[in-house]
Amino acid sequence: MFNSECWTNISDVHGYGGISQNVETLEQCQAACISDSECVAIDWEPENPEDKLCWLLTSIEIGNTTETGVITHYRLNRLCLSKSYFHF
Repeated sequence: MFNSECWTNISDVHGYGGISQNVETLEQCQAACISDSECVAIDWEPENPEDKLCWLLTSIEIGNTTETGVITHYRLNRLCLSKSYFHF
């Protein structure tokens, strides 16, 4: 499990210019972001009708969603990762 201390989550906001990832879990989405050195955040949208659940973001700019309870935005703290991003 990825260290939740490395992520700050905000409900009902989204980033701009995200790139959709073909993953099935939040942990896989977080791993995809960690693996991409340009990724600074993700948007997790588990009920997306087009199965676009995970969006990788390279900008920290965010805006409010038009519908509540749909998207959770997770900002990555890369400095935290250098300490250890796995829980045991």
